[in-house]
Amino acid sequence: MSTKRPNVVLIMCDELRHDCGGFANHPLVRTPNLDRLAENGVVFENTYCASPVCSPARASWLTGLYPHAHGQLVNYGPGRLLGRPGSEMRSDCVTIGDVLKREGYRCGIVGPWHLGKDHQPQHGFTDFWRAVGYQGDNPDLWQEYLKQESVPDINSVGTMTDDGFMMKYAALTDPRQQRTTWQIDRAFDFLDGRDDGAFFLFLSVKDPHPPIIVAPELVDMYPEDRI
Repeated sequence: MSTKRPNVVLIMCDELRHDCGGFANHPLVRTPNLDRLAENGVVFENTYCASPVCSPARASWLTGLYPHAHGQLVNYGPGRLLGRPGSEMRSDCVTIGDVLKREGYRCGIVGPWHLGKDHQPQHGFTDFWRAVGYQGDNPDLWQEYLKQESVPDINSVGTMTDDGFMMKYAALTDPRQQRTTWQIDRAFDFLDGRDDGAFFLFLSVKDPHPPIIVAPELVDMYPEDRI
């Protein structure tokens, strides 16, 4: 029997409906890459989310605890600056990153953390920290990348609906504007830097959370009258 420990890549998408995938038999959505993952892996058809809110749900994924136990009750964002209770996960919580780091795994994160102190490597993910968003006085890595590459930031493009809600969406004018592309590239940076030891990568993909920014050639795949 092999004693080699498995490498782990945990991919979490933000606001992806459970049925919006080809493997889930959705009549319109096309997800060939997710379909291949589903075909060669395990699809959990009876799972439940501990919270309908992004940050508390993410904290529950990583700790195995209900929100009232890990302390993250609302989204990590501007509220934390006002001292809003429940805006951060308790620092003494044990995450899967803590556990695997203690077991000698090389641990990294790419994408949203949003559980407190986004600029600070923590909870075992100290070998590779590429968290984005809510950095406070520290530069956001994604925004810094756009500036360094002189790529226009189109995240705020959108239109106002009749009820006063801003729908943020746009079509790419440069492939580097796609945040998922940046996140996947950083994931490859982590994998390229691996040694012979076991690794754990938490790939926290922001999409399809708004703003919706897509390649122009994909827009016609989803006509409005079919959605």
